[in-house]
Amino acid sequence: MRRASMVVGLIAALVAVSFTVPAAAAQSTFVQATLVGDGDPDGSGSAVLEFGRDKNLAFICHQIQVENVSRPITGGAITVGETGGIVGRLIIVQDPGGDLEGCTGQLGIKDRDLRRILKDPDSHFLHLYNNEHPCDVTGLVCPPGAVIGQLEAVS
Repeated sequence: MRRASMVVGLIAALVAVSFTVPAAAAQSTFVQATLVGDGDPDGSGSAVLEFGRDKNLAFICHQIQVENVSRPITGGAITVGETGGIVGRLIIVQDPGGDLEGCTGQLGIKDRDLRRILKDPDSHFLHLYNNEHPCDVTGLVCPPGAVIGQLEAVS
């Protein structure tokens, strides 16, 4: 019984960390993407992603606007190339409509992938998923999302 409550407590702590905004990030880098229709040809939007580290925790924070896309947005993936493997994940718990803002902690990205994205953001793409164009972002590869955008450094 005690072991089960410890496991539940640990899972709750990991989930809480994955959705809290870092207070004072030691280092962070911003990238942006203009979103165009992928699975949803009318879809469009924009995204600003903040990648960084806060002590020992890597994170991805997002500010996303989408138009002409079926809601709710259920998640996002950062891939190498347009159809490559997933190297980063956006965990979106709820989509209240309007702009999407939030953060995904260590569960969303590995240190080596964080370094690769920041070294060459132009070779990575952001895909957003919804119920019409779903993906289990815990996997390694996903089908096309509702919208897609190539990452680029914010100047």
